[in-house]
Amino acid sequence: MNAARLKRRAPSFICDEPPAARLRRALSRAEMQGGLMDLRLSYGLCFARRSSPASPTFRRQSIATQACNALGCPRQSANNGFAHNPLRFHECHRIRGFCMSVCRTCCFWFLGIIAMAICGSWSEAKADKFRVFVGTYSQGDSISKGIYTSLFDSETGKLTEPTLAIELVNPSFLAVHPTQKFLYAVNELSEGPGKGNGGVTAMKINPDGTLLKLNDQPSLGGAPCHCNVDATGRTLLIANYTGGNVVAYPIAADGKIGEASSNIHHEDPTRENAAELQPRAHSINLSSDNRFVYAADLGLDKIFIYKLDAEHSTLSPSNPPAASVTLGGGPRHFAIHPSGNFAYTNNETSMVATAFSRNPKSGALTAMQDITTIPDGFDGPKSTAECLCHPSGKFLYVSNRGPDSITAYAINQKTGLLTWVENEPTGGKEPRNFFIEPGGKWLLAENQNSDSIHVFAIEQETGALMPTGDSIKVGQPVCIRMVPTK
Repeated sequence: MNAARLKRRAPSFICDEPPAARLRRALSRAEMQGGLMDLRLSYGLCFARRSSPASPTFRRQSIATQACNALGCPRQSANNGFAHNPLRFHECHRIRGFCMSVCRTCCFWFLGIIAMAICGSWSEAKADKFRVFVGTYSQGDSISKGIYTSLFDSETGKLTEPTLAIELVNPSFLAVHPTQKFLYAVNELSEGPGKGNGGVTAMKINPDGTLLKLNDQPSLGGAPCHCNVDATGRTLLIANYTGGNVVAYPIAADGKIGEASSNIHHEDPTRENAAELQPRAHSINLSSDNRFVYAADLGLDKIFIYKLDAEHSTLSPSNPPAASVTLGGGPRHFAIHPSGNFAYTNNETSMVATAFSRNPKSGALTAMQDITTIPDGFDGPKSTAECLCHPSGKFLYVSNRGPDSITAYAINQKTGLLTWVENEPTGGKEPRNFFIEPGGKWLLAENQNSDSIHVFAIEQETGALMPTGDSIKVGQPVCIRMVPTK
C-alpha cells in the first residue's frame, strides 16, 4: 500500500473528533446493528451484552472489539488482516486504549466507593454513644429493683438518667455476649433460680435498652460474684465466692444458657493447713486469644489457670495449674495487659497490686512486683475491689474501699512494672467495679454505699483521673457494662 493511497483513505477514517465522541459514535452504530446493548460495571470490569438472541457460536466480545467491528475493521492478529491497513490497526488500538482508560477510571470509582463504605463502617465502630447497663444489689435496704440502663455520650462524658431495664434479684456482675445481642448476670443470693445457691440469668438486649429474660441456670455454688463470656460466644463462665468453684455453661445460638458443662472446685493440697483453708473464687477472666481462663481465689492466695475448650464449653487445669501471690494477700480481680505479656491482680486484704509476667504460649504467670494501692497514713477499714488496664496498655487502675478512691499506675511497656501516679477520690462511698469506655477517654466509678456513679476524664499522657462533676443515682451499683448504640 503506497503513501498516496494511505493519504486518500485517511480522511474517511480519521477525523478531528475527540476520542470520546468518536467512541460514542462507534458504539451507537454498533447498538443500531444489534451488536451492543449496554455497558455495565461489575467488580471493576466493563463488558458488553448482546441484545440479539445468542447463537450457539456467539462469544462475549470486549468493547474495543465491538467498536472495531462497528467501524468495519474486525480485530485480527497482525498476521491475519491488520498488516495491510495500518491506519485501522492504529485507530483500533486508540479505541482499545480509550476503553481501557474508561475501565481503569471505573475501577478507581468503584474502589473509592468501597473505601468510603469501609471508612463509614469504621466510623460507626467508633460509636459516640453507648448503652450502659448497671448491675446492682437489690435486697436489704437497697432502692434498686434490678438492672438499670442509661446512655453515655463519649464526646461529652455525660450520662442520661437511668431507667429500669429488667427486674431481677441481686444481678450483681454482668457480661455482654460478643454479638452484643445478649446480656448475662449472676444472681448473687442464697435463694431464687439457683435453688439455694444463686444463679445466672440470660437476657436479650432490646433496641430501647430494656432486657427480656431468656432463661436461667443454677450457679452450682454459693454467692456467684463474677462472670464472663468467651470470644466465640459459646461459653459462659462464672465464679462462686462462698462455693469456691468455677463453672462453665454452653450458650445456644438464641442466647440461652445450657446446663453446666464444667464445674471445678478450687483446692491447694500443697499448703500445710490445706484442710482449714476456704477457697473463695472471686473473678474469672479470659486471655485475648481465648485459650486460657484465669480465676482469682481470695481464700487460697492463687490465680488458677485453665485451658478452655470453646467448642465443648469445658475447662481443664493448665500446666502449671496456678500462680501464687504473697500469703494473706487475697487476690480478688484480674486484668491482662493488651500485649498479653503481663497481668495484674488487686489483693483485697493486703492492699497491694501484684504485677505478673505472662507467657502467652503456656499461659503461665510469674509474680514480679507488689505495690501499695493506698497512700501512707490511712488508718481504718480498707479493702480493694477492682483492677483494670487502660485500653492503651499505658495505665492500671485499682479501686479502694475505705479510702474510697481509685489508684492510677503507669505501666512500663517493656517490663510491665508499675509506677504510682495518683490516688483519686471516687466522689462517694464503697467504690466497687468501675468501667473504662472503649475509647479510653472516660472512667465511670460506682459507689455502692452512696448509690452513685461518677464520671472521670482520663488524662491521656499521665493516666491521672479528673472528676467531671457528672453523676447519676442508682441503688447499690456493683458493675457497669457498655454496648455501642445502633
